Amino acid sequence: MTILDACVAVLRESTEPLTVDDIYDRIVAQKLFAFGAKEPLGVVRATIRKHLRQPLPHKVKLVGSNKIQAA
Repeated sequence: MTILDACVAVLRESTEPLTVDDIYDRIVAQKLFAFGAKEPLGVVRATIRKHLRQPLPHKVKLVGSNKIQAA
């Protein structure tokens, strides 16, 4: 499972949009991905930003200024 896949899995289970902090916490709690980075929260944030810059279709979408939900 990739980091993006883990983010999407967490977002699909949620009934509301989540912040990057919330997404990261749920990935760790559910043991969906083993982070080896010194700043894993930054990795999640960068992964989501990179995905949103890609051409459509998107697996996640930005809601408001700081929340994300599954597309």
